Amino acid sequence: MQAVEREEGQPVLWKLMEICLLRAGPQQLPAAPQFLTLILIGYFLVGLLISRLSFDLGAAAAVSLLDLLLMAAFAQLALRIVAKPERFTQTLAALAGTGQLLSLLALPLIQRLYAAQAAGDTAAGAAMAWLALLIWSLLVLGHILRHALSVSLMTGVGVAVLYSLASVMIVRVVFPGSG
Repeated sequence: MQAVEREEGQPVLWKLMEICLLRAGPQQLPAAPQFLTLILIGYFLVGLLISRLSFDLGAAAAVSLLDLLLMAAFAQLALRIVAKPERFTQTLAALAGTGQLLSLLALPLIQRLYAAQAAGDTAAGAAMAWLALLIWSLLVLGHILRHALSVSLMTGVGVAVLYSLASVMIVRVVFPGSG
C-alpha cells in the first residue's frame, strides 16, 4: 500500500494513530483527493457496522451517510468561517481517519453495552471504558480543530463538543430510533 504512505516512509495509519495520541496534526496527512475518498469509504463502513447494532441495513447505511455528510459540512463551514478552506481535505481526512480508529475501539464496548441492556445488566466497566473513549474522542477532535482552525486546544475542544452534540441531535431527529 505504498500509495497511502507519507514522508519518512511512515504509513498513513501510523500518522492517524499519532493524531489520536495528539502527537501529529491533520497537516501531516496527504492532501490527495484519492486518499480522502479511501478514508471516507472506511469511515462510512465503520459507521455502518456501529449503526447495524440499532438499525436494519438500509437505515444503518442512511445513518452512516448522514453522519459522514454532517462531518464534511461541519469541516467545510468551520474552515470557511476562519478563511482556511484550503485545509479541507486534510482536516476531513483527519476527522474521518481518527473517527474510524476510535469507532473500531468503541465497537466491542458498544456491543457489550447493548448485550448488557438486553440482559438487564449495567455493564459498569464497559460503560466507564466507553465514557473514557468518548472523552478521548472529543479531545482528538478538538486537537484536529486546533490545528485546522488555528485556535487553542480549549477552543477546539469546545467546538468539538458543540459539533458532537448538534450531530447527535440531528441524527436522532432524522432517525428517532437511534438513541
